[in-house]
Amino acid sequence: MSTNISKLYFNEPEPIDFLLKCKEQNSVAIKQVLKNNSYLLKKYKIKHMDQIKQLRVLGVRISASGISKYRKGVYKTCALTYLQIFAEFWLIPLCEMMSRDFEFRDSST
Repeated sequence: MSTNISKLYFNEPEPIDFLLKCKEQNSVAIKQVLKNNSYLLKKYKIKHMDQIKQLRVLGVRISASGISKYRKGVYKTCALTYLQIFAEFWLIPLCEMMSRDFEFRDSST
């Protein structure tokens, strides 16, 4: 029997501070990936819905409302696969999408 450990910890009556901090850091990384994705869409003049359509053609189930909820911090955790979708779309390593601000980098050069 397989149990999702994160579900057990995040559903405790009293949240575990350490795990809440981890969840907040997850949210920061998620937001950075999505910020970079939005910047690259703008830079290369691709509409957000066109990206979603392209991903759906590839079999990826994704929605604009879901992306928006991650970007706004409503959803604070996700599978790395979700973030990898955007990194793979741009052919950029996920660690770079998570750790760099592309807009700032481009404006500095």
